[in-house]
Amino acid sequence: MKLFIRNIFAGAILALASLTTASAYPTNGNLQDLVTNAGNSGGYLTGGSLTFYNFISSIQTDTTGLGIQLSDFGVQAFANAVTGDGLTLQSIGNLNIPAGKSFDLRFQFYVSSPTPITSNILTFAGTRNDPAGNIIISETVLALPSLDQLSPATGNSVDCTQAATTLTYSSASTDFWVQKDIAVVGGAETTTSLSDVNQYFEPVPEPSSFALIGLGVAGVALMRRKLARK
Repeated sequence: MKLFIRNIFAGAILALASLTTASAYPTNGNLQDLVTNAGNSGGYLTGGSLTFYNFISSIQTDTTGLGIQLSDFGVQAFANAVTGDGLTLQSIGNLNIPAGKSFDLRFQFYVSSPTPITSNILTFAGTRNDPAGNIIISETVLALPSLDQLSPATGNSVDCTQAATTLTYSSASTDFWVQKDIAVVGGAETTTSLSDVNQYFEPVPEPSSFALIGLGVAGVALMRRKLARK
């Protein structure tokens, strides 16, 4: 009986370890480096249980004359047990768009998850100093390899009037492609700044993992009761 309980407990510990073991991939990188290394291990990031890879990005519009480059952005993958693991696109030193100017960045990547993802939260941190300025971030999510659209056709964007939104997918998926179009428009007389764009992915809990952990907890409780009787 003792051996059985110990085996259950050991199995639960191994399950916990597998859920928290860090991947060999880094958690952050420079956007230009990630794009350059798309297709090899240098283009991968890990945040919690999620793997991000095949980064593609391009500047669609830039009327600022500031010479903004992909290397002016960093990418940070993160683990968050409350909101879900995710990814942040960071402007190094903040992206400040002058009055009357505009900048548009397209940012794409693949996501792989051990458990199905059902939705994501899209948000950003930025400031406009007059009503003519704005930050508009729209997003499309497609399942892989089918390319079925998961994100809703409407309500899939945020701006300075609504800096956060939840995109509920049409079906759960473990592998998908994400595209963001990030537009920053300067005000009539003042700058508009963007510091980061954040995305939190919300998974369906994995039953097998919770079952193993539950068995382990039950095994520990049973062992304690046996010891208490002695």
